[in-house]
Amino acid sequence: MADPWSRPQVRLAASGADRPVGPEPTSGTTPPVQALLDACPMLALLVDADGRITHTNGRLDRLVGADRAGGAGRPCSAVLAAVGGRELADCCDRAPRAEPSCAWVQVRGGALWPGDSKPAVDVAVTGTPVEDDVGRRGLLLTLQPQADARAQAGTPSDLLLLLSHELRRPLSFISASAELLAEGGLAPEAQTELLRAIRSESNSLAGLLEAILDAERVRSGASVVEHKAVALEPLVRSVLDAMHTGHPGYRIEVHAPRDLPPARGDRTRIAIVLRNLLENAVKYSAVDSAVQVSIERPDADELQVNVTDQGCGIAPEHLGHLFQRFWRASPAGDNGWGGHGVGLYVCRVLVEAQGGRIGVRSTPGRGSTFWFTVPVLDGEQ
Repeated sequence: MADPWSRPQVRLAASGADRPVGPEPTSGTTPPVQALLDACPMLALLVDADGRITHTNGRLDRLVGADRAGGAGRPCSAVLAAVGGRELADCCDRAPRAEPSCAWVQVRGGALWPGDSKPAVDVAVTGTPVEDDVGRRGLLLTLQPQADARAQAGTPSDLLLLLSHELRRPLSFISASAELLAEGGLAPEAQTELLRAIRSESNSLAGLLEAILDAERVRSGASVVEHKAVALEPLVRSVLDAMHTGHPGYRIEVHAPRDLPPARGDRTRIAIVLRNLLENAVKYSAVDSAVQVSIERPDADELQVNVTDQGCGIAPEHLGHLFQRFWRASPAGDNGWGGHGVGLYVCRVLVEAQGGRIGVRSTPGRGSTFWFTVPVLDGEQ
């Protein structure tokens, strides 16, 4: 297996070629690594290849106490359990070491969640591989707690503003296309192509509306999520069959072991997540490149679906925002397919409602892997 640290994304200036990774001396000027972490507006820590902390910033120290956060060689998992409980520690343990990544975790423990009366706190965990100028490697972890569930929910007027913004482009396209057809003068082939485009845009619009409303119903508890047996590979292939008519010319490959147990989840909602992730992968990929879907079992309790493209990738500074409510990095590079800023938020709501997790790994210029997990059906662990 190739060295997973062979493509570091960030280099840090070392203050001495013969100094081991560890706490910097405090005399004189602030060492560059510590200065970098102290300038970070989020909770931040630097971890070595063995999963031990080498540096933390003041925000993390103040949250859990410097005596608990600091200390050369302290296991990262122990400190993160104090910050956000076992869920946060497990999430960070899974952070890939080869490329920038982001995942969301719902925290119900530690300093970020001080009482049973409060809802779970959503935390965006971003991991960035780093290397100093003498080749010592590590992982920079930043933790960005989000507002509580009530603040995230917004108001009815927020939803109306969102809908008016998201519906404007597809409705404008449909209206303009209908006017062209009404004026006449188009060749039969052009008329047929325009009618197909109107039908595709109308279907996309209907799907967008249903996805937004379904996510809001699930988030508010107004809609019940099923927890039944779901065979993931046949579901993936049925979603692909439905997509092929709308996206001709793209190759989508499926890889799954034969002995996969059934998942426990909501078949309809899993299909919505799959379609969103696949359409994003197609949107940001060249026509002649392949999109890969793989299903694996990372541990006894869950299955993981990965959707990998060979597209433009995502800048590290955007990774922590991707699954926020209605946020989109950029409209550029979408191969003319357009797109909506709600898909990844919808995916996150639906995955978490089924007891799963969702995240992304990405390297700019090389592509992205969006992944989500669903629990294994009870009795199949």
